[in-house]
Amino acid sequence: MEPHSLVIVDQQPAPSAIFPALLKTLHQEYNLDAYSCRQRLLGQAQALLCKGAGPQMQKISACLQSYGIEHYCFTPSLPKFSPFLLSRLEITSESLTLWGKDKHFSLSKNSRTLIVLAEMSGKLVERQMNQLLSAHRFQGSTQLSTLKDPRWLKVILQGRPVLDIYLLDAQGLPQAAVRALPGKFDHRGLGEHATLSASQNLVKLAELVKTFSPASRLDMRFGLSLLPGASLSSGATEDLINLKNNLRNLTRYAWLQADIDRVVAAAQESKPQNNEATEAVTTLLTSLNPQLAGQQPLIDEFEQQLKAQVEDSPKAAATSAEAQEPLPHLPAPPALQRHSLWTSPQALIGVCFFTAVTLTSFLGVKIQSFGQLLSSAAQTGLLSGFGAFLSVWLGFKTLKLKRLVENTPTSKIRSLAMGLVEIKGTARRQFALFSPMSHLACVYYRLTRYKKNQKDQWVVSSITSSGHVPFWVEDETGRVSVDPTGAKIQVGQSQESFSTSSSALGGFHSKDEKWREELIYDGALIYVLGKARVKTEPVPRLKRRAEALRALKQDALKMRRFDRDGDGKIDATEWQAARDSVEEQLQTEDLNASTRRKQQQEQIIIGRDELKAMPFVIAEAAAEVHLTRRYAIYAGFFLGTALVLTGLTLWLIISGS
Repeated sequence: MEPHSLVIVDQQPAPSAIFPALLKTLHQEYNLDAYSCRQRLLGQAQALLCKGAGPQMQKISACLQSYGIEHYCFTPSLPKFSPFLLSRLEITSESLTLWGKDKHFSLSKNSRTLIVLAEMSGKLVERQMNQLLSAHRFQGSTQLSTLKDPRWLKVILQGRPVLDIYLLDAQGLPQAAVRALPGKFDHRGLGEHATLSASQNLVKLAELVKTFSPASRLDMRFGLSLLPGASLSSGATEDLINLKNNLRNLTRYAWLQADIDRVVAAAQESKPQNNEATEAVTTLLTSLNPQLAGQQPLIDEFEQQLKAQVEDSPKAAATSAEAQEPLPHLPAPPALQRHSLWTSPQALIGVCFFTAVTLTSFLGVKIQSFGQLLSSAAQTGLLSGFGAFLSVWLGFKTLKLKRLVENTPTSKIRSLAMGLVEIKGTARRQFALFSPMSHLACVYYRLTRYKKNQKDQWVVSSITSSGHVPFWVEDETGRVSVDPTGAKIQVGQSQESFSTSSSALGGFHSKDEKWREELIYDGALIYVLGKARVKTEPVPRLKRRAEALRALKQDALKMRRFDRDGDGKIDATEWQAARDSVEEQLQTEDLNASTRRKQQQEQIIIGRDELKAMPFVIAEAAAEVHLTRRYAIYAGFFLGTALVLTGLTLWLIISGS
């Protein structure tokens, strides 16, 4: 069987403008899940995008290359050996020899090496995750703030560091390898480079290896990368089995990095030596002075001067300033919305049974037990008739919604008309909203908690959601605010776990409690069908005046301006002057707001119809056909169930009479 090829991508800290088109192409042409691809493309390390047959992976590689995504497509090498444990080292002017118990190898001048410095307790992953969460809660989705390389080194040395050194052959394949653990080798072999810190001695050893291998690469991303068979397990650090598995995964990670380096080296060798800029400079100079032909030092000097002038240009300076400009922080979301447990399935079933009891008693049937109630309702056809009525109602309601979705044209956000509208676009947060359990940036979530009762059955204990938090929907023409209050929301992602901790890295587990989290993540492609209307004034005039007067009372300096007689007290006449001043200020603000031309996103919102006569649907769907197909299935199921229950009801009535 031919081994699978891998497509590994260099993750990006922020989604670029080409992400929607790229994800759509990967989903439609190569049947890859768009959500998984997006998650793997974002980060600060490397991730496995997909694996499979070589020809198919080459096509995906060509697609990624056309979109400018840095990636590597190759067939991985199987690890043929593991590093031996370093016990001592010897340094001469010509070589560095690394000794183990019964193995050794030497590094001569200009040896090719790969250095991997890893942290085995998971502290680097935890610090990186905490940095992402704390920044991403209060910043937009345009940029992810992560730890930088110098801080990586500090966190690794404070944890449980391991240093692996791989000697590579001319083809870039590992030839020998050694593993150094802090305090487990004779640091006196470092000579004048030795320190009193066991962890710092690992750094000194890595620096020493670099002196014999100037082209070596130091990698510190183990645990952050999502590579196959090369992940860091977050189990107990004192568990020997877990530690052995992590060390085995570290070896696999190093071999994958060696494969990636070989792919990079092969790509660099295939590129032409002279780039377009060099060729243009050479052509320009030789055309001006033919005697300069062949004078490569002069050409290189002119090219360097040209690059320096371009980098110092105002445009480059402006671009650099924009890159360093801090991102705006998102405001904190409103308080959580807790739903009544009467909306749970158990409560609805209870209401149906109560209705059945009332109707049965009204018909004169004597009830002695709950079982007799069900038996009487089933024999008289009351239960099946009620089910048929409910199924018909749900079926026609779903069918009406399906036809409305099909017949409502999709509008561009810039040209929205007031009334029922249908839009498609990318969901963006207005507030720093994140899911409470998985800590993912999202525009909507619904968290349902379950507990086991005395009969060992799962019952709903609480339901919380962000159904009252507005968010943006944007397309290529603009953005508009959506208020999801009262909407029928269909999410695309959900997960369930027994973990009761709110940590993203895991937590305590309880067999008697579990949760289910449904969310629409920030950046998802969504469909919205609702009523577009002009925003009402957020704060009434009377409330604004009351708040302004309250603030005025609390400001002693401003109150002194109205104390005309200087007695230190504000009488009725002076207070009326203060009220008139506040009223004049509010009128000026209203006048300025009315004369200022508002943007569409400031004055239009999509939400639920006040009379509830129009449908309001928010669904995470890549295409409208997926949504209508779902509604068609639901309508067919309800109407089919209604037909069966109607036939059963008629049969029971006829046979009973």
